[in-house]
Amino acid sequence: MRNLPRMIVCIVVALVLSSGAAFAAKKEEKNEYPNATRAEPKTEMSAATQKDLNKALDLINSNKDEEAQPLLQKVLDDQRKAFYSQLGD
Repeated sequence: MRNLPRMIVCIVVALVLSSGAAFAAKKEEKNEYPNATRAEPKTEMSAATQKDLNKALDLINSNKDEEAQPLLQKVLDDQRKAFYSQLGD
């Protein structure tokens, strides 16, 4: 019985905190740039790039870092090309 007031206070505090989170979640974000036409960049890799990356990771796991380095460089170059080609669209 001595801990009952503490338990009630804890329950009240928990309810207040959870209701505050509910009010914060309901807040709607205002679109400050409604006429913007920017498309989200794609983060997908081609099948060939994924294959090269997986092979490089297998080589790294096998302690063959020297063999993995050219494959990783190729993956980076492919991703760089894809990124810059999206900027030009």
